[in-house]
This record gives sequence, C-alpha cells and structure tokens, in this order.
Amino acid sequence: MQKKVHVKSGDQVISINGKYRGKKGKVMQVSPSEGKVIVDGVNIVTKHVKPKKMGEPGGLIKAESALYASKVQLICPKCGGTMKIIAFIDEGEVIREILTHLGEPVDPPRIAPAHGPPLWEAAGQCGDELLIQPLPEFEFDQRIAW
Repeated sequence: MQKKVHVKSGDQVISINGKYRGKKGKVMQVSPSEGKVIVDGVNIVTKHVKPKKMGEPGGLIKAESALYASKVQLICPKCGGTMKIIAFIDEGEVIREILTHLGEPVDPPRIAPAHGPPLWEAAGQCGDELLIQPLPEFEFDQRIAW
C-alpha cells in the first residue's frame, strides 16, 4: 500500500531541519513508497564516481539526495509563507478566508441548466416535411426471427 505524501512534483517547499534548514527549492521527484522527496538545491551530497569505460573520467559529483517528506513544508504561491495541509474543513467561514487569501473566487461556479430535447411545437415551425419519416424501400416481416 502506498503512503500519502503531502507534496507533489513541481511544488515549492522549504526545508525545516538539518544543515539545509530554511533553504527553498522545487520538488523534483517524489517517492511515496519510501515517503521521501528530492528537492532541487537541498541535501546535496558528494558522490565518488569510478570511470566505467576506458577514457571516461571519474571524480566527485555533487547531486541532490532524497530526504523525508515530513522534513519539508509547502510554500504558499501567493504570499510566500509556509503552509500546512488540512485534511478536512467543514466550516464555511474558514473556507472563505482561505479562498480569499489565495485569490480564488469564493462563490461556487454557476452551472448552466440542462437542455432537454427540442419541443415539438418549435420543431414544427421550421417545416413539417422534416418530421415525416420516409417509407422503407422493403417490406418488413415481423415473423422472421434473426
């Protein structure tokens, strides 16, 4: 069973502990099974790489390492402050405050009324010849079972 992670790829996050505390970056990769994320510019490690082919240079390579998703916090795209994910809100006033802070419309979108089939009176105005079905070219026998 996969675990839920509160961030997804492309989110802006801030590291909340360790050597890179306070460093902001973009989530590059998420691993829900491990509960880890890779953030651009955070948790950089030095890897020692051996040359694999003849003539290929080895050396030290700096790369981002995974860190636990619980050690990063989302950044609000509007104000730049840190955010926490709230699982369930049932109070209407709190929802309105959050939506106004994010600059989203508070009222739900209007749904257009459903359109039924055209009325026969309106269809009759355009011409009765359209409503008349043509006679079939063959005679249909209902006794024959297909």
